[in-house]
Amino acid sequence: MGHGVEAKVEGRAVVIGKASLLRERGVNLTLESKAAELAALGRTALYVAIDGREGALLAVADRARPESKAAVDQMHALGLLGS
Repeated sequence: MGHGVEAKVEGRAVVIGKASLLRERGVNLTLESKAAELAALGRTALYVAIDGREGALLAVADRARPESKAAVDQMHALGLLGS
């Protein structure tokens, strides 16, 4: 499973990903309580660090599409999913 991405952007080191990745890179995280709030709302928190310093916290989430239930029902009917 991926932990994030790292790149050089205009000469600056940018890391975006899970808290564990940023900690591995020596970044001091101060937004962990906010990340926990986001997780409680069903969102995934992604930290952003620039040149080794915490810069932002992003939240992403999947939205169920209207046709999702029908697709899952069809997969159950075909025996592709467990109970």
